[in-house]
Amino acid sequence: MLEIVILAAGGSSRLGKSKQLLTIGDEPLIVKAARTACELADYFHLTQPTVVVGKDRLDIEKHLTNRGVTS
Repeated sequence: MLEIVILAAGGSSRLGKSKQLLTIGDEPLIVKAARTACELADYFHLTQPTVVVGKDRLDIEKHLTNRGVTS
């Protein structure tokens, strides 16, 4: 069985802030990634995507609430 896993655990030390929370357009990058992953999972009849979080876990998970992914 295939699964989609989004790796969002990096510390972004060179950038100085979490890349996952950078706003692109009007929403954080992690939200765009989660939405795309869910669309692909639906299209290919895959299980719910999983997001692996680490640093800034609470801030990232806040943006993933009700987005169709698990973390």
